[in-house]
Amino acid sequence: MVIALFIGNIVSATISRNLLAENLAYHMQPLSEREAFMRDSPIPWELTLFYPGVLTQEEIMEMFDTSLDTQTTFVVMGFGMGLVLLSTTFPLVYLMKLEPKNLLL
Repeated sequence: MVIALFIGNIVSATISRNLLAENLAYHMQPLSEREAFMRDSPIPWELTLFYPGVLTQEEIMEMFDTSLDTQTTFVVMGFGMGLVLLSTTFPLVYLMKLEPKNLLL
């Protein structure tokens, strides 16, 4: 689970960073008249709530952070361990209630 968590974080960080860079590059291109009419904001609509002013593409990429902290790691590990515990406990309790003769059938 630890290996999957860290590999998943690396892969998702790479993919999301590339998607953000691609989106920012698209929105920083000069607009034709038709595109300018269709688009109200010079920045992506996803970032309008967090828009502190005029930022360059490099500044936005520096602010983008996908690092794992210890709290998130422990929450994911606790959830995973709880899921494993539940998924092994229920079948075990079911099998313990059966008589030996029914186990073989």
